[in-house]
Amino acid sequence: MTPFLLLLSVFVLAEIVAGVQLFRHDRPKAPPPSHPDWSSGRLPSTPYAAGR
Repeated sequence: MTPFLLLLSVFVLAEIVAGVQLFRHDRPKAPPPSHPDWSSGRLPSTPYAAGR
């Protein structure tokens, strides 16, 4: 039973580490060029969906 629990804990730890790395590296550092940062006060005059 002990070797099984040890292998299971190593597997769970590896999954957690891989998940955290994926979560940290999967986020863009800047907004896409088509959507400027609105926190600068430059709000669009119309919603993007209305521009179709």
